[in-house]
Amino acid sequence: MQIFASQRTRPDAVREPEEQHRLEHVPLQPGEGIDGRVIQSRRPVVIEDLTQVVSTLHLQSTLQWLGLEPEHTTGSLVCLPLLDGERCPGTLTLYLPALHAFTTERLAQCALFAEQAVLTLTSIQQARAAQISKEQQERKQAHFISLITHELRSPLNAINGYLELALSGAGGELNTEQFEFVQRARSGSEQLYSILEDLLLISRADAGHLHLNRDIITLPPVIENAVEELELTAADNGIVIEVQIPRQLPRLYADAVRLQQILRNLLNNALHFTPTGGHVLISATVEEREIEEAGKEETIKTAEIVEGAEKDTKQATGHVVSVADESDSDDERIQKVICLQIRDSGRGIAPEYHQRIFERFYQVKGEEELRAGGQGLGLAIVKMIVELHGGSVEVESQPGLGSTFLCRLPCLFS
Repeated sequence: MQIFASQRTRPDAVREPEEQHRLEHVPLQPGEGIDGRVIQSRRPVVIEDLTQVVSTLHLQSTLQWLGLEPEHTTGSLVCLPLLDGERCPGTLTLYLPALHAFTTERLAQCALFAEQAVLTLTSIQQARAAQISKEQQERKQAHFISLITHELRSPLNAINGYLELALSGAGGELNTEQFEFVQRARSGSEQLYSILEDLLLISRADAGHLHLNRDIITLPPVIENAVEELELTAADNGIVIEVQIPRQLPRLYADAVRLQQILRNLLNNALHFTPTGGHVLISATVEEREIEEAGKEETIKTAEIVEGAEKDTKQATGHVVSVADESDSDDERIQKVICLQIRDSGRGIAPEYHQRIFERFYQVKGEEELRAGGQGLGLAIVKMIVELHGGSVEVESQPGLGSTFLCRLPCLFS
């Protein structure tokens, strides 16, 4: 048995591209050919001997769609309307090579086929309409977010600028209490600006306009800037932020602004879920990727900070910076990757959520998560930016043991 649907979804007959295009773009008109007649009458047509009616019923195109030659075709054919309430969007045609093949029992089966075909077509059309509606809604939402973020950035820039002037003493010297008030206002304004930057990044990514402004950079200044933005938040919650970085990290070919956004989001996430009196550690190590012969897997060796190496530790406002010596490898077969780690002493994350937390707007449900708030965008943005740099991000965590987020970024080749 061969089946033909008048919506031009046909069996596996092989045709030349020109013929295929011609047949696919022949409109189905009511009253034209057997399909058109069935659509117009909304009643099935049974042909018990095709040789008697091929030319009179204009069956040539139907038989061609079935992969048959009209001049040499014998057998039986039935064409049924696909009825969807008041609509008849097409027909279902079935062919058998034997004469008088469609008995009453087979016609009943064919009617069931037609009903199932209507349900399938309706489901496909509804799914397609829903998808189109969803895409249109997402485009409108992205445009709205982009518009709002652009409108809000200008006044926020002005607020931040004047707060900076106040802190610098341009309007007169501030006493200790006034300085703290203005500093906290600036911190809150910068956090709001960061949220706008996250929303704008999502909007640009959805529109396909997200690009990196790469340059040759070093990581320590980026880390310092990110920590400085959130050190007041950490101090208010009694959380210590510690930074341990090697003295000589390899350079990166990266977007410093976006890397700072990565660190800010990861650090903000750590502060949200670390209790009062907790500890957040930012560290960086160099992983050496040994390039083997073609066809063999690459092996990764982590160059950890050597225990007992001389460390130069200094106190910075709101956090501790620990710097250690680390030598570079001159082996040309070694490809270096910086592994940035943000470790907190929070409640941890169950393994089943390790992948999902990097999805947009996903938040692990629980009382602590509800108190922490957030938009559920921070980790999704981290993953997006890291992968744009050719890197990767993952989390190592167990409930009750805190979490460690690891970002691996390729170093600049010398």
